Amino acid sequence: MAHKIIANTDAGFFSNFRTTLSTMKWLDADGHTFNVDWSTSLYNDPEKGDNAWEYYFEQPHPKSPGEYSILKYMRRTPAAKKAYYEMIAKYVHLNENTKETLLSTMDKVAGDYLGVHIRQTDKNTASKEVEPIEGRPIPLDKYVQEIELYLKKYPKQNIWLATDCKKSLDYMIEKFSDRVFYQKDSLRSETFEPVHAGHKSYSGYKKGLDVLIDCLMLSNSKYLIKGSSSVAVCAMLFKPKLTCSDLNFRYNNDQREQWVVKPV
Repeated sequence: MAHKIIANTDAGFFSNFRTTLSTMKWLDADGHTFNVDWSTSLYNDPEKGDNAWEYYFEQPHPKSPGEYSILKYMRRTPAAKKAYYEMIAKYVHLNENTKETLLSTMDKVAGDYLGVHIRQTDKNTASKEVEPIEGRPIPLDKYVQEIELYLKKYPKQNIWLATDCKKSLDYMIEKFSDRVFYQKDSLRSETFEPVHAGHKSYSGYKKGLDVLIDCLMLSNSKYLIKGSSSVAVCAMLFKPKLTCSDLNFRYNNDQREQWVVKPV
């Protein structure tokens, strides 16, 4: 079979990541070898090289000339969750720098912890065609209620908070103080401007590393409290047995991510 190359899309990190995994599944089933070429993504950084995939991951196969593949998209089904995980296990390998960053981050949170992901910024202002009403962010007090219920059961656990919003971070620190752990050097927006598509002066490489480490930290949590977001979805693809509270489903009846919620 011919060698293929998987290009990036112009979406955020984990929407792009899922497209890459979907295309890997299709090519793998047909017996192709392939490389990943994220050379025009939102995360490209001239100081880090011309292929953003290689900033964070190893190539799935040795590099070889080839044609660019058609990009494929898996449907949102429990079978797709299994297929995504299979592709991650087979072909998604962190490079040494990413491994070191993840391990040093995990060392800062002693013991088991609760993962919390709060996606804000442009989800508040996007058109209904881009983000339906049921996918809009859930009020922060609902997150607080859910966190408090969990910590009553597991009072010794801390919290890993992943959020693109400085106000959300400040609010959770106010409520839970030094039990909140987070990436202290990450960019967070103070407006509705998204981190991934805005803030052009911030390193594209660092944007990608920040969100990747947050996702991997969430995937290593004992339990996840989430809203609707590709970051939280991919945390559950990295660790299919992870269980969660999906607050957009509970309060807004957003059913789009129920395919990934059931453990496999």
